[in-house]
Amino acid sequence: MRWLLIFGWSALITLFAALSGPSAMACSFTPEAGTWVNASAKKKELAAVEIKTHCIQGQKVIYIRSFVKCAPRNCKWARTPALRLDSGELYAIHKMFSADRHVKVEKATQDQLIVHLWSIYRDNRGDDEGWKIYRLKREQ
Repeated sequence: MRWLLIFGWSALITLFAALSGPSAMACSFTPEAGTWVNASAKKKELAAVEIKTHCIQGQKVIYIRSFVKCAPRNCKWARTPALRLDSGELYAIHKMFSADRHVKVEKATQDQLIVHLWSIYRDNRGDDEGWKIYRLKREQ
């Protein structure tokens, strides 16, 4: 039990996954997992991102759910499966009625995430503004 206090739970989980074989390692912890917030979000800006990992038939599946500043409470976008790009970033597309919302997530530091958001509209509104960049902090 003393070694648990020294090395912590994450070391124990990593050790257990390594001893359990390759399928368990495929479902290991994702460093971006958790809830990340943009405390200074204005109306229609990205207010938070929730990243969760699930193990489905021995494969790790990462989900991203985004929240946009709305009133009286934030608007939720659907939980969407994400891909891990070769660059290490996570990438997901929220398919919505009026637009596709492309979300690219990169880890800046232990407690900071950089999120790129691009909305591609299906109607003629012409609001395509390219990538918007947000810095989010891990929720305490």
